[in-house]
Amino acid sequence: MLSNEESSFSKRVRLLNPSEFDQVFKKRMIKRGVFLTLHYSKNDFDYPRLGLVIAKKFFKKAVQRNAIKRILREEFRVRKLQLSSNDYVFRAHKALPPMTLTELKRITKTDVLDLFNRIERNDK
Repeated sequence: MLSNEESSFSKRVRLLNPSEFDQVFKKRMIKRGVFLTLHYSKNDFDYPRLGLVIAKKFFKKAVQRNAIKRILREEFRVRKLQLSSNDYVFRAHKALPPMTLTELKRITKTDVLDLFNRIERNDK
């Protein structure tokens, strides 16, 4: 059974300050997916942390942006015990054609799982 801290998305596993995001972007370790880019870099903690940049430029409706962020947070929360102690920042790098919210969630989940799997293969 997982403790509440292990199964939650607490404040300590979030990137909150612009300086934390900048450190990740400066490392230039990048994986690109269908519409997401995953920037990552080693951190000084013994746990992974997550930051999200889903711009209104690519997803005009708040419903879409929130759905994407919800999927990203959930996939991170589920996998964080298996992830190495890196800082991860997901960014949207292009807009998708009009689609239903269900299709958007499916594509997002597929994209994030693919990106995490590609990083895990590189870490081994």
